Amino acid sequence: MPLFKTNLKTAWAEGKRSAEAEIERVMPMQSAAHLAAPLMQAFGSDGPKRGKSLAQHDLVKWMLSQYEFSSRALKALAYQKIDAAIREALQVLEHAELVYITVDSDRPDKWTATGAGLAALARGKDVVRQHITERAGTASPPKPIAARLQELDNLRSTGVISEAEYNTKRGQIIDEI
Repeated sequence: MPLFKTNLKTAWAEGKRSAEAEIERVMPMQSAAHLAAPLMQAFGSDGPKRGKSLAQHDLVKWMLSQYEFSSRALKALAYQKIDAAIREALQVLEHAELVYITVDSDRPDKWTATGAGLAALARGKDVVRQHITERAGTASPPKPIAARLQELDNLRSTGVISEAEYNTKRGQIIDEI
């Protein structure tokens, strides 16, 4: 292989790593759940279309407008990186019933804030986050049956529950097996 091709490949890979590091510095990537609450602001009166329906492209452009890039190439690379994250954040918002999607075969999908989404947005980003958390089902997983039986046994032995209550609850736990 000629030497110039090796150097070109090396330079290309180095340039790409440098560009990705620059993007990460300018615009640190967030998880979909963390990106969802700030993204909800785009559906408000300060958003790109002042509260109207938005295509994913509108949301990506709006999000990127909040950052300053040193070149158009970096902005294009950032567009590619954030596009998938915004799609996931939209799914988080949809699951939380803060936005809904309208699908039209001739046009790009449009996302619109629900009444609950607009109400949460009016009350602030913290309320949006709380709504997302509540709808995400972030409750802790149930304890293993053995641990629950041990806890029940401790409650009985300390006199917190009666023998009848113990037997009833123990039967319910065992029925789950």
